[in-house]
Amino acid sequence: MAERILPSEPIQVRPGYFLNVHESGNPHGRPVVFIHGRASSLDTWEKQLPAFAKDGRFRVIAYDINGHGFSNYVSHDKLEDHADDLCDLLRSLKITGPVDLVGHSDGTAIVQQFVLDHPEQVRKMVLISGYDRPPVFVRTLNKIALGAYWLARPVAVAKNRVHLMVLDALDKRPALGEPLHPPLEQLMEHFRTFNGFDIRKVVPIRVPPTLLIHATDDPRLSSHVKKRLKAKWDAVVAVAGRIRHSPHYFHPDRVNPVLFSFLADSSAPAEPPVK
Repeated sequence: MAERILPSEPIQVRPGYFLNVHESGNPHGRPVVFIHGRASSLDTWEKQLPAFAKDGRFRVIAYDINGHGFSNYVSHDKLEDHADDLCDLLRSLKITGPVDLVGHSDGTAIVQQFVLDHPEQVRKMVLISGYDRPPVFVRTLNKIALGAYWLARPVAVAKNRVHLMVLDALDKRPALGEPLHPPLEQLMEHFRTFNGFDIRKVVPIRVPPTLLIHATDDPRLSSHVKKRLKAKWDAVVAVAGRIRHSPHYFHPDRVNPVLFSFLADSSAPAEPPVK
């Protein structure tokens, strides 16, 4: 099994279905859940989780979303399935009150869907490099990737079956939490699921306080998308400089103080945008 940067363990959220979860900090503190994006894992939060745990005010939770990292893989046809995973995870962790949600990239789609489905369960949300619908060029690239994948899929499936036969013969079939399906197949399913995400016309029942964090040179997000998000959620915006799509990872010195300020107190406003 591959090494993990952050400690984690599988938690059964439904019969036979496990999500790999990191939990740290104050077990009686305010729950804050970090949700990574596509083709990533909970380790993307390695610059945030230890800092929030050390602070002592938060119950820090992060998990590998379906089919990523060491979580199980089950078919998810729509974004609501990912929101249901989060709901089941909170239930498994016996968290009944409102939580803070922090999402990155496609993880912000899961956050927004969860807010739409369960508005009463969200105290605040943070969208890092997020969108309300995948940009045109991203949807186009996804469609091209899907087309190429379906052409090559018979070969990939055959190769995977042979690989599992060899593992069975050697008694080395992957342990719990290591997906049996080809990573490429899981990735293509995520392309389909997230390509259909669009909340531009959805009216939320309740709008939680929202913080947007983005980089000025993010190649995936236009200024138009950022303006739509701000208008949609009436959000505070923090600009994290020229650091592209993952400001939380490459410049935690700029992002973490804004996160702390926004999430730490229910009445305190966020710090001024980071320049």
